[in-house]
Amino acid sequence: MKKICRKCGRVLDATQFGRNSRRKDGTMAVCKDCVNAKANLWKSNNRERDRANQIAGYNDRVSRGLCKFCTNPQMPHSNRLCEKHWYVEIATENLGAGTVEVARLLKDKLESQNYTCPYTGEKLVPGLNCHLDHILPTSRFPEKRHDIDNVEWVSERANYAKRDLTPQEFIELCNRVIEYRNGTVSSTETGVDTRTPVESDIRPTAVSLAASLKQEPSAESHGRFW
Repeated sequence: MKKICRKCGRVLDATQFGRNSRRKDGTMAVCKDCVNAKANLWKSNNRERDRANQIAGYNDRVSRGLCKFCTNPQMPHSNRLCEKHWYVEIATENLGAGTVEVARLLKDKLESQNYTCPYTGEKLVPGLNCHLDHILPTSRFPEKRHDIDNVEWVSERANYAKRDLTPQEFIELCNRVIEYRNGTVSSTETGVDTRTPVESDIRPTAVSLAASLKQEPSAESHGRFW
């Protein structure tokens, strides 16, 4: 279906017009481009007022228990974010792609893991103990930085302990900690670092990694995605 924009006069597909249920065809008379251009012009000419409106809107939403970016309810432990924007923020920070599509893929990935950490078996609660980890660390494999197949959901404690190790290296480290604590490995034995050479750094031991794994947070109900 085609229609003419009342503002610019272009003949455009109906999908290029915003919704308006009060009009007969269900869409606005002005195309999205013209609407956006008018809004951007007003913002550029009224920067202080626009900023004040944004702050007022933010404070109003937060005071009512809503997401700081939209009018959806805040998700518990989410730093004033709804479920959608929590996943979007995670996608932005870890994959550099803060889109709804990527956010949906991350939620699907968490569901496919049954909200369970692959290292500790802890139940993962979004916003509470749920971290997105690069399977192959980006400090050593920078080409994997934006690869969604190179991430998985892990517990907060497992993520901090793993740091820039590969899964196999992390498991070997945990096994060595357990063996040493059980007295089956001598303290005089030297562990050999077989990782790909990278810039030298300091890593904490994982002695306390499994100290409190039985204390799992209670998983909250997870509804459908937005």
